[in-house]
Amino acid sequence: MLWKMHHSQLTVLPGWLLLFGLSTASPTRLLYERNISDIANAVSRRWNIEFDGPKGNWVGLGDSFSAGPRAGNQIDGPCKRNDKGYPAILQDDWPNDYAHTLKFISCSGAKIPDTIEKQLPQIDSSLKYATLSISGNDIGFSKILQSCIASVPFAKDCDVLLADARTKLYSQELFDGYQEVVDGVLSRSGWQADGANRVMIYQTSYPAFFDALTPQCSSITFNPFIDGSPLVTSALRNKMNSIQAELNTMIAFWIANVNAKYSDTFSPILYVDQDEDYTQHRFCNKDTTEHDSNNPNTWFFHIRGAGNPPTVSDYAAVNPDTCEAAAGDDFRSLWICGMVRQKQKNPDFDLTKTVPFEWVAKIFHPTIPGHTAVAKAVKNAMAFELYRSGVQNLKTLAAGDSITFGYRSSDGNGYRRYLDNLLTENSYNIEWYGTQNAGGRLRHEGYSGYKIQELEQRLLQSGSLTNELNLVLLMVGTNDINQGATPATAARYLSHLIQTIHSRSPDAMILIGNLIPMGASKVPIFPLDSKQRAVMEYNSYIRDLVNQGRTEGQRIAVVHSSVDQFSRADDLHPNDKGYEKMGHDWYEAIQRVNQKGLIKDAPFAADQACATNPVWYPQGEIANGAGLGKDLQANVNCGDIPGTPGKCSCGTGIDTTEPGNYEVMLTGSSCIDMSYENIHAVHFADLDGDGRAEYLWVDAKGAVRAFYNQGSASPPQSQSGSKVSWWDAGTIATGVGARRQEVHFADINGDGRDDYIWVHPDGSIEVWINQGQVAGGKTPANVGWWPQGIVATGTGSPGSRIKFADINGDGKADYLTIDNIGGVDVYLNLGPKAGTDPNGGKVEWWPQKKTATGVGGTRLQTHFGDMNGDGRDDYLWLQDSGAVRLWQNGGSAGNPGERIWIERGEITTGDGTPGYQILFADLNGDGRVEYLKVDPNTSAVSAYQNACHS
Repeated sequence: MLWKMHHSQLTVLPGWLLLFGLSTASPTRLLYERNISDIANAVSRRWNIEFDGPKGNWVGLGDSFSAGPRAGNQIDGPCKRNDKGYPAILQDDWPNDYAHTLKFISCSGAKIPDTIEKQLPQIDSSLKYATLSISGNDIGFSKILQSCIASVPFAKDCDVLLADARTKLYSQELFDGYQEVVDGVLSRSGWQADGANRVMIYQTSYPAFFDALTPQCSSITFNPFIDGSPLVTSALRNKMNSIQAELNTMIAFWIANVNAKYSDTFSPILYVDQDEDYTQHRFCNKDTTEHDSNNPNTWFFHIRGAGNPPTVSDYAAVNPDTCEAAAGDDFRSLWICGMVRQKQKNPDFDLTKTVPFEWVAKIFHPTIPGHTAVAKAVKNAMAFELYRSGVQNLKTLAAGDSITFGYRSSDGNGYRRYLDNLLTENSYNIEWYGTQNAGGRLRHEGYSGYKIQELEQRLLQSGSLTNELNLVLLMVGTNDINQGATPATAARYLSHLIQTIHSRSPDAMILIGNLIPMGASKVPIFPLDSKQRAVMEYNSYIRDLVNQGRTEGQRIAVVHSSVDQFSRADDLHPNDKGYEKMGHDWYEAIQRVNQKGLIKDAPFAADQACATNPVWYPQGEIANGAGLGKDLQANVNCGDIPGTPGKCSCGTGIDTTEPGNYEVMLTGSSCIDMSYENIHAVHFADLDGDGRAEYLWVDAKGAVRAFYNQGSASPPQSQSGSKVSWWDAGTIATGVGARRQEVHFADINGDGRDDYIWVHPDGSIEVWINQGQVAGGKTPANVGWWPQGIVATGTGSPGSRIKFADINGDGKADYLTIDNIGGVDVYLNLGPKAGTDPNGGKVEWWPQKKTATGVGGTRLQTHFGDMNGDGRDDYLWLQDSGAVRLWQNGGSAGNPGERIWIERGEITTGDGTPGYQILFADLNGDGRVEYLKVDPNTSAVSAYQNACHS
């Protein structure tokens, strides 16, 4: 049957099984945001092929889920195709100027062999895309529904039929058949891997029939006979949903492996999972009182609706001993056979005492609204890479095990790098949250070796689950399954973790990634080994959890994996190609849920800058010093060495030439300028990239004791949001030869973590890049330090005059020299030099004009910190009284290093604490530095939180 269509080049749609239909209510016109030219552009960009406008045809293939029995008007009797099946709806929705021909050849009851033998021969080289729905009949779903839901007495009961279905589902034979269908579509259409002629196939999922959580159906039966059973309990509904979940999971697995056969860069099959759209539209929904066969909110035809049941003469014509084999998978014939066998088993059974039920062929098929949802999902999938639709700002946490960590990826970022590129290219603003990082700004909470419960504990400890998040990417369970946990047990742990995430980050959309293949690669793929079988079962449980969560109102969705067994670096982890595929998987899922309005928008960091001067909330003592001893150390004075020009002697005494002093070469014009004053043992630096500064204590030889900032029990913006708790991580750096006053901390490579910097007396700097948690480590104390050697040779100013601050807001620390009156020269950090490691510290420095000429203070009174949260460090004049005057960094004055400094005046008078005891650091992760008072004798710290009141 040929229909005129309006579109062009793409292909494949639903792959369900056999039993769906729709109400006869008049359809609602589909309203899509994208027009056909948009989709043409999207397809051209994604696949790097020419979308050729009004040329070409498309085909609707498969079984009754595509044919749409009783969805609108019947246009074909034997196959029960109707004019409101989703291929027909999709056809009608295209603009007339893109007229195409739909060859609608799907057929109710079709199995994979039927599709190969009867449908594929009708395809020719004019094909540009197809929709597909097959495999349900192959696992006997028609008989399963009748046996399990209506107790039709077949030779095998419900549980045996389910076991048989799983045996078929996990067989090489069924996979080979599916692959043969795809091969046939592509070969007959003239598909070419080089892009000369490419065809797309869109395969849909099969929506679950039941809401399994409600009590609505537990006391009723769907059996149309008066003495029918069983009751549609939650357990029975779960049983039916589970087999559908396993089918959908297997189809995704098939697609990943078939796509891998064709091209590394082009996947001819796209999985369209519209199951989530059926939430609140299933049988036994909480707002439905069953039996409610006329409820327009239910998107399946009801078994007990009004209709035309078989007649007595229909029953009389059937031989109960042979009818089951003769009926094949025809729903109506099986039904009549079952009733006659019931009569044979129980002569008192009255075939005429039935509750009227729907036209048999359409039972459990989608109604018109259900088909409309499928058509819309397919059309949206066609253009999912077109542009961002929905919210713009993403505050994202990626959480999981070594795959989230990025293990075995070449840059250590795994899928996050590919996903970040896709998002930023499509106009998203994305902030990555977490305490881990492998370079750049792609923070995360991925831990090698972690199981589900371990990840939950770590997330609670890390403080990464904040109410600021609007997106969580969760993929975990690999280590549970690999170490022998049953899929059911792992799913129970996962359910608890999901609840924890929702409780801590209630506005976050949670995307749950399916596990990738596990175990050795092999051909043929089936039979699956025990671990891979467990992975498939666990992935099916994920689907069940997602459906249940959405029914309860959670923002949650599943992410299907396109990683095949040959896109892995080992038995558990993807290679770079696999991680790239995962990046696309996450991106497609984000686009899908964003199109539906399921992601809440969040203000982006650049929009959160405080427009007013700070309001200070006293926090009291926030660190007791841990018995470490004095913070403020004796000044180091430097002076000339008589008779030895060009050398300086430095020490803590008045006499700079006394024994025990150290000698340095003179840098600058005077040895006095090489002296150090106000030397602190206490430092604050963000070691784990979570935005909150850790408490560090540096000893005389440059060794570092760290106390990790665990955040506050109160929300960050509350009046006690900086009263934080600390985790003693012990010694995280043993020293490298630097003296206490020569040790600095700043983020050199822009990965969000502060690095260890040795500023030599001559102003040259040596850097150890903070690599975060070492792979395999389970505590933040397991920090990896990556030596970079000398990364700046100095500028002629001594090390005592050097500071680091992010002047231009690019996330990288710039090199500053401060003169005696607070004037500042800036050397912008341009990031790693060409030809060096992109995550390393061998950066290019760009000298700027004098950025600030001074405001009346001295070098020791000149500080930098981000007071308003715009990402750029401001100029602070810290007076001897503890009062602070602010010159806000207003951005570039033309040249990147030139600044517009906005005088804000005095922002605090202080509380009488001398200025030399004051430090600045962000304790609560809001991007604004707090005012910190350090006890010079005990190293205890009291804080005033920097609050913004606009």
